[in-house]
Amino acid sequence: MWWLLIIPALTIIILLFFFKDRAVWWEYWLPLVASLISIAALNKACDYALASDEEFHGGWVVKTVWDEHWTETYTTTSRDKKGRTHTTTHHRYHPDKYKVVDSNGYEVDTDSNDYYRLRSLFGNEKRESPLRLGRSSWGDGHRFTSNWPGSVTTYIPCLSSHRWENRVARSHSVFNFRDVNPKTYSLFEYPPIENYYQQKSILGFEDPESERLLTKFNCDYGALKKVRVFILVFDQKPLDAAIDQQMYWKNGNKNEVVISIGKSAQQIDWVYVFGWDNEGLKIDLREEVAKLKVFDMRKIVGIATELVREKFQLKDFKEFEYLTLDPPWWMVALCAIFNIALNFGILYWVINNEY
Repeated sequence: MWWLLIIPALTIIILLFFFKDRAVWWEYWLPLVASLISIAALNKACDYALASDEEFHGGWVVKTVWDEHWTETYTTTSRDKKGRTHTTTHHRYHPDKYKVVDSNGYEVDTDSNDYYRLRSLFGNEKRESPLRLGRSSWGDGHRFTSNWPGSVTTYIPCLSSHRWENRVARSHSVFNFRDVNPKTYSLFEYPPIENYYQQKSILGFEDPESERLLTKFNCDYGALKKVRVFILVFDQKPLDAAIDQQMYWKNGNKNEVVISIGKSAQQIDWVYVFGWDNEGLKIDLREEVAKLKVFDMRKIVGIATELVREKFQLKDFKEFEYLTLDPPWWMVALCAIFNIALNFGILYWVINNEY
């Protein structure tokens, strides 16, 4: 968007030819400097917005926290037109806040029902009195925590979403993911996070025990190997469905291994695996799952977890930092309008100020 520097150039020309007697030397630099700063900032903001993507990290709940409500009192000082000082007292109410902390150290907001459920499951609670600056209420503001006791029976998977910079998915200079119609083969959307920190790992097939096993793997190895495995099941659909799914998810996030399986009744028709790098792992997964011939989700999960545990390596996306992103026309239009308004304001100020 650096072509927008034409705008301050025109502003400087207007000053030179029409308002030379109203401007001093340093005021000629104002349009250029202000535009350089604004264009750089807008470029950065557009880059951030275009490259922003969401990935999912697995862990398990290690602590649940309840910060009790409290009231804060603080003062502000102001001056009136006659120079007199006025002090005003304000009160700010801080409501109850509930959250869980997972094994990665991530915090996820929850509610009172979730806190009491986990407190009952963990079987412990500790009360603390943290420093609350400005607290004017009494008998409140405590912090209650309940910690995971470390037993298998109290293990709670915790999936959380995180922003990451995915320049590949938004750039057309290296990987050009074609547009597909998700309705053609009933393609899958990324499953939402439900109940604050739970997310499905198997789509298109229901098997609670297989779901539990794969989710546990994703949570156990989410911190250790930064990996997230999805299994997608396409019933009586061609291999093109999996290829379209790869296009639709733009090859997945950098930490994902996506195993797509086509089946008819209980027969495996095809297996297609996508993700970033890990070519040997993808080949092994495809061949080992295809060898089953008979569709058995428990065995598929067993093969997937064993091979991913052994061979997955996280792709480093820093090698794609050189990719440039083309902003849509409306972003460019907004930046142009902003810079025109900015330069018009500077022009008006230079003409009318007394310096």
